[in-house]
Amino acid sequence: MGKVWLVTGASRGMGAQIASAVLQAGHRLVATARRKESLANLQHSEDVLSLGLDVTIDDYQSTVGKTRAFADEHNHQQPGDPAKLAKALLELATLPDPPVRLQLGSDAVKRIEEKNAFVNRESQRWFSLSKSTDMG
Repeated sequence: MGKVWLVTGASRGMGAQIASAVLQAGHRLVATARRKESLANLQHSEDVLSLGLDVTIDDYQSTVGKTRAFADEHNHQQPGDPAKLAKALLELATLPDPPVRLQLGSDAVKRIEEKNAFVNRESQRWFSLSKSTDMG
């Protein structure tokens, strides 16, 4: 028997792609969405548990709500392929020593490379001052 996966937002987009890949790989799935009826697209078997899960909380609108609004505005504009993401996640789940950090997509790799180059320049610039605080 395979793993049990919990996939939130399994009714559409990346969540739906991941849920589909999980089932195709022979794993069990707990699929959630704001409305349980939106999960009707998933095969119904003993390997699937569909749950309605709406985590919208008005108290968090000023903080988490902003993040959700940003995500909603940019949804479906990502350059990556959700099916390829699902395949990559399933591959990672089988590894005995998965990466601690992994950028998926050329856009993410580019941003991390730029960030690492900046950090490296800063580290070199202040290397002497940084080491001067050592004891002895």
